[in-house]
Amino acid sequence: MDKKTNKLIESSLDELEFSDLLARITKFAHSEKAQKSLMGLRPLFDIVFLRKELSQVQEMCEIISHEEILYFDGFDDLSGKIRKSNISGAVLSINEILQVQDLASACRRVANYFININQNYPLLFELSGEIYHSKQLERHISDIISETGEIKDNATPELSRIRREINEKSQRLRSRIQKILQKTMEEEIAQDEFVSIRDDRFVIPIKASNKRSFQGIIHGVSKSGQTVFLEPSEIVEMNNDISLLRNEEKREVHRLLEQLTREISSYSDGLLKSIEIIAHLDSLKARAEFALLYGGEKPDISDTNEIILEQIYHPLLLIKSGKENTVPLDIEINSDKSAYVISGPNAGGKTVALKTVGLSIAMANSGIFPLGRCRTAPKSIFSSIGDHQSIENDLSTFSSQLTEIKAIIDHADSHSLVLIDEICSGTDPHEGSALACGIMDTFLNYKINFVVTTHQSTLKNYALQTDKITNASLEFDEKNLRPTYRFLPGIPGSSYAFNLAQSIGLSDSVMKRSEKYTFSGQLDIEKSISELNKFKRETQVALEKAQKAQKDAESQAQKYTQKLDKLKIKQSDYLSNAKEQAAEIVSNANKLIENTVREIKEKSRSVKEIRKDFEDKKNVFIKKAEDILPAQVSTYETIALDDTVHMINSENLGQVIEISDDGKSALVDFGGMKIRTKINKLLKSNKELEHKKNDYSSYIKFDAKTQIDVRGKRVGEALEEIEKFLGESVAANLYSITILHGKGTGALRQAISEFLLNNNFVGSHRDGTMEEGGTGVTIVSL
Repeated sequence: MDKKTNKLIESSLDELEFSDLLARITKFAHSEKAQKSLMGLRPLFDIVFLRKELSQVQEMCEIISHEEILYFDGFDDLSGKIRKSNISGAVLSINEILQVQDLASACRRVANYFININQNYPLLFELSGEIYHSKQLERHISDIISETGEIKDNATPELSRIRREINEKSQRLRSRIQKILQKTMEEEIAQDEFVSIRDDRFVIPIKASNKRSFQGIIHGVSKSGQTVFLEPSEIVEMNNDISLLRNEEKREVHRLLEQLTREISSYSDGLLKSIEIIAHLDSLKARAEFALLYGGEKPDISDTNEIILEQIYHPLLLIKSGKENTVPLDIEINSDKSAYVISGPNAGGKTVALKTVGLSIAMANSGIFPLGRCRTAPKSIFSSIGDHQSIENDLSTFSSQLTEIKAIIDHADSHSLVLIDEICSGTDPHEGSALACGIMDTFLNYKINFVVTTHQSTLKNYALQTDKITNASLEFDEKNLRPTYRFLPGIPGSSYAFNLAQSIGLSDSVMKRSEKYTFSGQLDIEKSISELNKFKRETQVALEKAQKAQKDAESQAQKYTQKLDKLKIKQSDYLSNAKEQAAEIVSNANKLIENTVREIKEKSRSVKEIRKDFEDKKNVFIKKAEDILPAQVSTYETIALDDTVHMINSENLGQVIEISDDGKSALVDFGGMKIRTKINKLLKSNKELEHKKNDYSSYIKFDAKTQIDVRGKRVGEALEEIEKFLGESVAANLYSITILHGKGTGALRQAISEFLLNNNFVGSHRDGTMEEGGTGVTIVSL
């Protein structure tokens, strides 16, 4: 793609406010490098790469939704410092080396994060596989430099020896200079009773008037001139020894820093690549968070030359006004319908519709989820939107637009999407319409997809007579004379100029005079369009009602099918159980008869006694048979207040004490425990409800645990266990519990804290004290 074409596409993206959208997305990125990467996103034409990029964003969406969140804050771009390590003779400072150590640690943390979740997110695992994650460099830096940024005494045996000698000699020197200072104070030669250091040498403050009465080297004078800082002659050699040792120390420290710089240089390729990968991961995460927040959907990148947008929102408009105040549009471009002519009144939403189409395609082709369903092939987008007149270049609005259209015709092809607002509108309507028709014919001839907006009736008629062009409009509320912004494909729009003129109070005489100048049939066409729009609206309303009714019917059918399936299962279980009980009754009855006959034959008892015993046992069998019959009535019988009921698949009886106003739910008292449930989950019972005195002690667990350990668990799993544990703790009448979650990255601790803030069981919570475990535990008051 040549420079001129790139420049045209870049200009078109500016007209669509693509950079403004990218700036919104960069707010979700943590690192500066990722933010720069996001601002550099542009439509891609490599289908394989684009599909992979979008799939990576989808995997990141799933990670954010289901895994412990990975944070990329603190990832500074150290590319310059790492490249510096490759320069011969260059030595990184202690602070720069510690920054590299932090980077290496962060790289290892990110790499391990994806290693732990690799099975569910293969593309991101593959991407993170090349991140440097060895601990060797971190360990070597830690062996030499402390966390406070000091070279450790034991970094090398040589440095240890040097510093030990410096300490020993400094101690002897301090002892000696203190004695000298004491003597000078007694002789009233010293100005103050303290030892100072000038140029790394120990000195004492001497009165300027006494400087010649004391042998030594002057290293400085106070601002007032009253004091000189003098190194006594007798400690010069001792100071010299210490100075030499300090020079040795500096050389050894420099050697160590040089050694670490060379080691960083040996890992530079891996670290530089890791910086790029982590910035890309941060960019993917920012796009995923944007999509999750605003309802973005993964687009389908097609091999065929088509565009399908369904319920698509203008992203900047949605961010500004909210989803409930933004109207989506549906549009389809394919081999049969390759273009649209959108007409309608001023401020009716035509330009916004044009930008919504262009911006959504640009997002999809740049690896960003559009806000709605989108299917498209890679497209180069060319647009002419807005007023580009230039006094400096002597260009009017019309000539400026023609200049842009010429450039578009010269550079667009069958893989392009052209968007033109108010095509050829800034000149004589008759000539402008003719030019517009010729331009659109050219686009069709080059097989270029396009969407244009217009007020001109000639172009509406042109679209009606051209097979591959579809008329469209934005709905207008004629009653209230305001746009609704609903996109209406297949119907041309009216300008509503006369309606708007009447609404602002132009007199009837002016209106009648104006009507005389409309061409023959113009008002009839406008009225026909208006009637067509009205019919379209009524048809759409009827269709929506029918679809809703069908959906409700399908939902009811599914609900009753599920109920029927449950009843069939229950009936089957009941019959199976009844058969078993019946078989047992028959078997026992047969045994009773056999025993009775035998007793009669044997005459072991009187017949009267045998008959009485037989009748008693027979009545027991009859009672068992009666118990097999269902106690409940039909599920569909109306449930009222004070009815005795039980839940489906439960035999525990309760009493209805409240029914909701809509009759869909009820509050039931099950032996002192009140539960609100849906009416359709209750069955009436003919059994009498036994009123038992509540024994609340049965609800309390006296052996309840006071601590739960969720270390190593994912956020969702941990919160589920904690929620269950809270319920058990409240039931056990506990006042306080401890949650052990570990320190780690702090993400699990943060998620638990947010969960506890919104839990009704929790009175307050805090981090543990040092004795309790610090930030690795959370103490909860119930």
